[in-house]
Amino acid sequence: MKKFIFGIVGLLIFSSINVNAQKIGYCELDKIIEIMPEYEIAKAKLEGEVLDIQNQAEEMQVEFNNKYKEYTDNLALKEGTTGKWGPAIVQVKEQELTQLQQRMQEFSMSAEKILAQRQYELLEPISIKLDSVIDIIMVEKGYTYIIKDLTVIQVNKTKCEDIGPFIKEKLGLQ
Repeated sequence: MKKFIFGIVGLLIFSSINVNAQKIGYCELDKIIEIMPEYEIAKAKLEGEVLDIQNQAEEMQVEFNNKYKEYTDNLALKEGTTGKWGPAIVQVKEQELTQLQQRMQEFSMSAEKILAQRQYELLEPISIKLDSVIDIIMVEKGYTYIIKDLTVIQVNKTKCEDIGPFIKEKLGLQ
């Protein structure tokens, strides 16, 4: 029984020494990413694609508004007036408006998916580059853990080291 108790005590002492020996680093990746040239290029590409999609959506909205105005203007005409649509044409115009509205909604949903995928494609190489630099720093500086996002976890900055300067140095950033 004594051996068992001494074994437990020894394990606890060894564990506490081992925990204290661990080296933990943290970094705020958003601050680093924002100053990377690759990020500026990716951001500009994405903004250009967003602008193209917005322009297309605006064109569709103008087309819808024009057709809707034509429809409401015609409905406002008095019976027997020249140019007043008959019930069959009114029904066709209503179907056109409904179809156009559905196309606009489908376009919007599709555009959101495309932009999300495009954002991933543009930012993934940056993320991979940062991860590889962090891996190198972990080995070179002897870190056991690196906490990458301070918004997810509370970090006692007095017991951890900010590796942001090391990352910037490896990437050649100011």
